[in-house]
Amino acid sequence: VDPLPLRQRGDRWYLRAHCHDRNDSRTFLVDGIRSPVVLADDAEHDAKDDEPSRFPSELTSVSAHIRVRPHALHLIADFTPQLGDFDDGGWVRGTVELRHAQTAVRLVQAAPGLVVVDGPDAAREAVRLWAEDAAAAYDE
Repeated sequence: VDPLPLRQRGDRWYLRAHCHDRNDSRTFLVDGIRSPVVLADDAEHDAKDDEPSRFPSELTSVSAHIRVRPHALHLIADFTPQLGDFDDGGWVRGTVELRHAQTAVRLVQAAPGLVVVDGPDAAREAVRLWAEDAAAAYDE
């Protein structure tokens, strides 16, 4: 990637960068970057190349309604869930703020089978599509 702005939202840091794999500007959670390497080559893209409309000054978020098994709370702690009451099935209800609906997939990947995204519909759809793709890989 070619780094662009580094921004903070709450206790999280995000790197805006031009991704060479996708040939587009993307936002990366800094905590999710593993084994970064500084290259000798100069970056090909500059912050002025990143359209301001594509990265607003304030990151917007999606409030997702979830259910999680109590013993899996530590697995989703990075998503800082706001927890509510237990439901009749022993799940803890709560909400998490996600960068966008697609981030719900990362939430479910952190605790597969132990967290359910109840809404909004866009977040549920993202998780459904991911699960279908994962299941289809076993059919091949």
